[in-house]
Amino acid sequence: MLGPTNFLRINLLNAHFVILIIVAAAYGIGSALVVQDFGAIWPAFSVGCVIACIGVAVMFNRSPNWHFWQMFVLALAFGGSIPAFFLATAPIVTISNARPVDETLVQIDTVLLGWFFPSGQLSLWLDKSDYLNPSTSWGKLYTEIFQLAYMCYYFVGATTLVMLLVQYWRAHKNGSDLASALGNKLKMYLCAWMSAYYLTFFLNVTFPGQSPRLYLKDHFSNDLEGFGVAGALRTASTDDTSFGTFPSGHISESFIAAIYAFYLHRPTGVGLLIVASLITISTQILRYHYFVDAIGAAVVIVLALFFGFCHTSSTFHQQIQTIQDDFLDIYSSKSEGRRVDMSFEGPLDQIL
Repeated sequence: MLGPTNFLRINLLNAHFVILIIVAAAYGIGSALVVQDFGAIWPAFSVGCVIACIGVAVMFNRSPNWHFWQMFVLALAFGGSIPAFFLATAPIVTISNARPVDETLVQIDTVLLGWFFPSGQLSLWLDKSDYLNPSTSWGKLYTEIFQLAYMCYYFVGATTLVMLLVQYWRAHKNGSDLASALGNKLKMYLCAWMSAYYLTFFLNVTFPGQSPRLYLKDHFSNDLEGFGVAGALRTASTDDTSFGTFPSGHISESFIAAIYAFYLHRPTGVGLLIVASLITISTQILRYHYFVDAIGAAVVIVLALFFGFCHTSSTFHQQIQTIQDDFLDIYSSKSEGRRVDMSFEGPLDQIL
């Protein structure tokens, strides 16, 4: 039997997951009501409807087989909400007539880093450098490297999600009762990862900013073309109507995924932490974010980790232990009370 403390932890996780579903559905469907331009908002609206419908099914369904597939689809829908809600940012800001806060962000950066970088911008300092500006060989090289690192954002969160989904699917395929416990493990990650994004999205539309590459474009003398690949990637992945600068979702979501992966499987987590660090540096060098955006992202990371019960390694493993204890009685007759190991520690081929 679960003790009161363990029972409370399990129910808090479920409560947080329900809140996440409600917020995601409200964002998606509410965006359509605010913008009233279905052509511009249909991805967010569609994802919001899917999350709402599947979320209700997950909360009330009692069939283990259906619960697995519903959780699987719901996890993919949550992942799909990131690009869908990003596309909704500019239409919402345009409709709301919110005033961009770039001037304030630059002022804060100037106070923090103006003693070393012009207007507190590392990218401006590099642009004015005789040896490191983007037109030099060194400048082209670091532009290529950091642009590729920046694009890794689109894979970092998915990597951790795939790790969890594969183990969840294998447990379900093998008929293991532990699949239900792994579903709770998936909930923890989604609570942390997606709450970081939804909080970032809310702040992006509340305090819209264009980013240094747009607001300060007249201050730069050199384009970030690299040797060709970086320029092509920037052209394909950016536009002139971006308002999602404060805080940086690239930084917060990448570190959330990396920290969670580190708890699950340290070698993979270390690799993702290195990538997340490179993404953070790239946001400054490639003019995508202000320094204060990174500070805002750090606050979002802390809040999201608390929401997903992953703010410290001990808290994370304590929550996992609670999940194990909840299902230990299932295995007690088969394993004579032996505790089931639900961690990802071990060779990666055993994990996947």
